[in-house]
This record gives sequence, structure tokens and C-alpha cells, in this order.
Amino acid sequence: MPFGLHLHRQREVRAKWVRKTGTTHPITDKLFLESLASDFPKRYTRIQKVGDGSEGCVESWAHKGSGAMIAAKVIRARQSMPREVEVLKDLPPHKSIAQILAYFQKMPKADSDCVLFEYCAGGDLFDLQRWMWKKNRCLWSEAFMWAIFTQLGDAMAFLHEGQGCPGPHDADLWRPVVHRDVKMENVFIDALGAKDDCSSVKVKLGDFGLSTFYNPKDPKMPGHWGTTILWPPEQTWEGREATPAGDIWAVGCIIHELAHGFPPVVDPEKTESEYKSDPKGGALPVWWDEAKKKTFWAANAQRKPFPINLNPTDQEFDGRRNRPTPKYSNELNGCLQMALAMNMENRATAGALKEALEEQEAAYKYEEMRKMTEAMEIETGGDGVEEDWFY
Repeated sequence: MPFGLHLHRQREVRAKWVRKTGTTHPITDKLFLESLASDFPKRYTRIQKVGDGSEGCVESWAHKGSGAMIAAKVIRARQSMPREVEVLKDLPPHKSIAQILAYFQKMPKADSDCVLFEYCAGGDLFDLQRWMWKKNRCLWSEAFMWAIFTQLGDAMAFLHEGQGCPGPHDADLWRPVVHRDVKMENVFIDALGAKDDCSSVKVKLGDFGLSTFYNPKDPKMPGHWGTTILWPPEQTWEGREATPAGDIWAVGCIIHELAHGFPPVVDPEKTESEYKSDPKGGALPVWWDEAKKKTFWAANAQRKPFPINLNPTDQEFDGRRNRPTPKYSNELNGCLQMALAMNMENRATAGALKEALEEQEAAYKYEEMRKMTEAMEIETGGDGVEEDWFY
């Protein structure tokens, strides 16, 4: 196996495997790595609750000896191994996936289990979006958009196709994984980087609580799980088919929302209004609460991607647009349209999207360098740029 997992039940060690973590406190000592699970929770200090996952709350804990931070997802105690652990425990490590460290039963309390993950100190992309709104109304630079898009593309190519595995045979007989809840809240900020526009940000996809190994013969989710407003056009309330193509659509939704401020979906309130005004619409089940109704309207709202390569004056009106969308490059827009193709048969696979992102980002950077060189030549009268500037 590429890595191991500590499985504890009532503090009895069942297996002795552990995965190396890349926390903000680099851990390289093998003996310390092996003590991560056996030391929890007695040699850790709980710091705070940092969020809610699909199956429980997430807390930050610090190792008393080293100060190393880990994230503990605390869930209701159960007899069987959580789906998230089943999926992640045998995957090789990947730079854009939040790595699992250990799974405990009846810890940190008798009525709870917990899963330990590497800790991403920067919060999540949703938090970053809110912070940036206060700073500049979320006018993200193109470099930042490429950084997020390429890293999520890498994560999808890894999960769906096994691309980017560290070992030469890790991808042999690969079992595709569908995440089924790709959204800003599940994109964790590992490091913001030094650049003012956050374009050196490093992110990791996490919260695999709804994930599973993809079975094309049975793609239906058991219930109306996930974030329905980010479902692709082909995923219906009745059908609920969650496929790799749906993950790709969700990645496109993140980029669309970073650019426009809203997902590629007609406002669900409009869908609700039209449904209620239609005599043939019928009534919703009386036992549905307001949250259930909102997920229904979001699932049934029309999907409508907007381009991101238009001048602000040429952008289509939408009442949710609370600031002009920056005009991004044709290259970035082209990759976004590959991810947001309305017909799933025309939507890019993860591998195709990853390849396009690499090629088109390189083309964009080349064009930006050409423009910079041209501007310098104009500024210096055409003869002030040294020949070795390009090297």
C-alpha cells in the first residue's frame, strides 16, 4: 500500500500505518510520524473549532511537544469505517489533495470518532473570497484565477484518472474517485504566498465526506446530497446522477463565481417564482422545511454560464452582479467554457482540462511577456532593451 492508516478502537491499535503530512510545521522524523496517531488526543491540545464538514465539525489541534498542527474531523461514532476514510486511505499523496493522517474510533470522546488530516492554516476559498471583498470587491487578478484553476484541474485529473501519482505504478488499475461536493468551502488554503494579488496561493481540495469510487453502472447518490446549486445540467432532482463530469462542472462553477460573483445558474428565486405562478406547477411536499425547498429550487434552476472575456460594458445584466466582472483573457475563458459545457458529452474530461490549462496558461504568459517587452521597447525608443533581457 502507498501509505498506511492508524485504526484505533477503544484505544487498541489495529494497524500501524501512517501517511506523511505537509503541515505548516514540516514533519520529517519517521518516529514522530508513527507517533501521530498513538499520541492523539492525550499529547495534543485542542485549539478551536475551525469549521463544519459534510459529516461533522472540524477542529484544530496542536501537538504539545512540537507545536505541529493537525485538523481533526469529529463525527458521530459508528461501527463501520466512514466513506471518506474508505476512499482516501489507499490513495497515494497528491499536492492538491488534503492528506488523511489517521482514523480513530471512540475518540476524542466515547460518543465520537475522528479523522485526522493535515492542517491548512489559511482557511478556505470561501473565507478568502469574503476577505477579498472587503479589500477590493473580489477583483481577482488573472494570475490568481489561473493558480486556482490549474490546481483544481490537477486535483481532478488525479482523482478521476490517477494523473500525478508519485510512484510509477500507483495509477495501475486506478479506481476513479468522484468528490461530489466540489465548492469553495472545500478548497482549503495551504499557503497564501507572498504576492499581493494572492497569485502564489497553494490550495488543497478536502472534505471527501460525500465522495465515492465511481461506478458508471450506479452513479446515483442515495439522497439529495451535496450543494444543489452547483449540480451540472444533467444532474436532476429525480435522477441525482453524480459523475466525474459533474465534478468538472463544479470546478468551473468556482472559477465562474470568482469572476462574476455568482455561479452559472439563473437565480433560484426566479425559478421559484415562475414555478409558483404556473397553474401546472403543483405543490411541494408539506413536510419540507425551508432549507429543503431552497435546495430544490437551486437544483431546478436553469444553468447559464457567462463568458469572462468581455468588456464590462458588454456583459449581460444579472441582478446578482454587484460589481463589473474584469475582462479576462480568451485563453482563460476558453478553459472555463470547456469545464462548463452544457452537454456533458462535450464537457472536458479531467485529463483534457488539465492539459488545456497547462497549454493555455503558457500561451497567456507568453503573450503577457510579449506585451511587456513591446511596452519596454516603446518606452526606450526601441533601442534601450538589452538583448540578454530575455534570458
